[in-house]
Amino acid sequence: MGGRARVRDRLGRDGTAATSHDAIIDALTASGTMSAEAVRNLTTAALGLTAYLWQVAHPTPAVAELYALHPRFGHTAQEFEPLLIGLLQATATGLGAVVPRTAPAPGAPTTQHREQR
Repeated sequence: MGGRARVRDRLGRDGTAATSHDAIIDALTASGTMSAEAVRNLTTAALGLTAYLWQVAHPTPAVAELYALHPRFGHTAQEFEPLLIGLLQATATGLGAVVPRTAPAPGAPTTQHREQR
């Protein structure tokens, strides 16, 4: 089976995974103040941070032994959820400031108008 066929098979014939991704982005964009681009960037950061922190929080036996011998290395493993939440909040705050909405909300002043005040 070729690469494209495998991708089509994983996504489903109707593009279910892509459709779900787009629905998540649309829902987050509609419910908040971040642009779709910022939400896509936040989603990418969330996936990367979660994957990394999950591995740290669920170490192999050898790494768990290292944590036991050197507790300073294991602090992140004990703080998975609060650390992830804090990092995502900081990332969202930064993205909200750096990646502005492409169109202001109805009735909101434009960037140019805000700068003149």
